[in-house]
Amino acid sequence: MEQHIHKAANLLNTQREFFYSGATRPRSFRRNALRRLAAVVRESEQEILDAAAADLGKSEFEAYTSEVFPVISEIRYAVSHLRTWTKRHRVPTPLALFPARSSVERVPYGVTLVISPWNYPFQLALSPLVGAVAGGNCCVVKPSEHAVHTSKLISRLISRTFDPGHVAVAEGDAETSRALVQARPDYIFYTGGKGVARSIMATAAKDLVPVTLELGGKSPAIVDRTAHLETTARRLVWGKFFNAGQTCVAPDFAYVHEGVKEELASRIREELHKFYGANAAESSDYGRIINDAHFRRLQGLMTDSETSPGSRLVSGGTVEAETRYIEPAIYHVDGWDEPLMQDEIFGPLFPFLSFSDVDELIADAHRRPRPLAAYLFSTDRALAKKFAAQYPSGGGCINDTLIHFTSPHIPFGGIGSSGMGVYHGRASFETFTHPKGMMTQFPRLDLPLKYPPAKGKLHLLKPFLK
Repeated sequence: MEQHIHKAANLLNTQREFFYSGATRPRSFRRNALRRLAAVVRESEQEILDAAAADLGKSEFEAYTSEVFPVISEIRYAVSHLRTWTKRHRVPTPLALFPARSSVERVPYGVTLVISPWNYPFQLALSPLVGAVAGGNCCVVKPSEHAVHTSKLISRLISRTFDPGHVAVAEGDAETSRALVQARPDYIFYTGGKGVARSIMATAAKDLVPVTLELGGKSPAIVDRTAHLETTARRLVWGKFFNAGQTCVAPDFAYVHEGVKEELASRIREELHKFYGANAAESSDYGRIINDAHFRRLQGLMTDSETSPGSRLVSGGTVEAETRYIEPAIYHVDGWDEPLMQDEIFGPLFPFLSFSDVDELIADAHRRPRPLAAYLFSTDRALAKKFAAQYPSGGGCINDTLIHFTSPHIPFGGIGSSGMGVYHGRASFETFTHPKGMMTQFPRLDLPLKYPPAKGKLHLLKPFLK
């Protein structure tokens, strides 16, 4: 561990020197750095797709839309808005402080650390990096060691694109991550599980290092009896089984109105056949579980559900251990005591619960950990409005899944146990910068009212403070 700590400290010190030189501050430097990053991503597109296939069995279409395109989109958006974001802007000054002038400017934190997960290993490493670079920071990227091919690729691409004093990659296991956190970066951006997040936050708290935590949770899909079931089934299948269910904003389970539950399950089976054919194991569009540990965890959930009287497998569930394949599986479960409802599934197992009163669901949601996303399928406009305003979650969609994650105009992030802080688009830039307020006073014009002696001045001051 001492070797990891020494290496991490040297890396961050190198970046601190680079940052203190002022090189990252000019807008032109940031814009050129982002353009170089976009160029290397475009040039390496096939390598990125190949790495995603090797790590997660992703098809080229799925890898491009979920790994390559979001990064290019983030860069393009940041470059086109950088001038506006970085500009110092005037703000009003209270009359009591006349004749001062006030302004706010977003300034970089300094040396930032991005720790990324394995499920979208390229996108979730580089999208936060875009915000860090746009904000004028230096950055160390720690890719997930579980997505080994993508991790090595990111290291190669970054090393040939950036000065290591500006942006560097630190490959390694959990000890590398711990050492980087202990090296006291100026800001930490972490995407992953709650257990590691607690450890990072506890270490960061010792030095009051600010953090953004992008986590997960049991994100629900609520299917009202007024939902258009054909479209609902298609969008649920797409959202749940994209990347073999290994998506932090995937619908983890579904609340389905008791009047349409059986029909929805039937339509989902039809959509699964349309998507992946009679045997999803033979489909080039269906991915695989990342590693043996996660495969065994999902198998354990399936085994526990088989023996639970409150869980019933409706369709799917075939497994192939050699290839870490798990067929999309639909379950009907009686309630929150069932094995599939104890924690985030993060895999292709989809439990359905019945409901009759949506107001009860909303009330119950306030008593449970808040999810990263929530989805409503309904044609009832009044219900949609109530859901958007009252259902507690980091974000979500009405009549779709996942797509809110792709918009640079919508801040993305969790709430409560699903995380803290947001990013994407302008939100990324603001996450990696501090709003620095400055007040400029005129040196020759100095009102004596604020200075001692104070006798007889309060009645003159009060009108300006009301």
